[in-house]
Amino acid sequence: MPERFTRTYEVIFKTSLPPSLNRIYRVYRGHLAKTREAKNFQALVAGEVGKLPYDLDSVRDVSLELHAVYPTKKRPDIDNILKVFLDALQGVLYKNDRNITSLFVDISKGNVPGIYAKAVITVEEG
Repeated sequence: MPERFTRTYEVIFKTSLPPSLNRIYRVYRGHLAKTREAKNFQALVAGEVGKLPYDLDSVRDVSLELHAVYPTKKRPDIDNILKVFLDALQGVLYKNDRNITSLFVDISKGNVPGIYAKAVITVEEG
């Protein structure tokens, strides 16, 4: 039986601000479905992250650090930003957001809006 070991990857990226939570999901024929805007945002995030050197099934732990910069003093609720952003990362950095074991988030006002993210991903290989 091959020996299993863990490897850690660090991914740093910037992306645009996510759409509002009210524009991410719609009920369609009795089921909750992602809107086209949500799918477009996830594709944008996937493009910013790029191709990763591991299989999503091998992800064991994910530690995320997110810095959201908004152009105005009026900030959205932090939980709404997280829901949209973490859903967009699902299938890109990890298979399921249950893999997230550590999370740091802050919001500030700035001239260059976006989400600046750093992820440390531990995968099991072998």
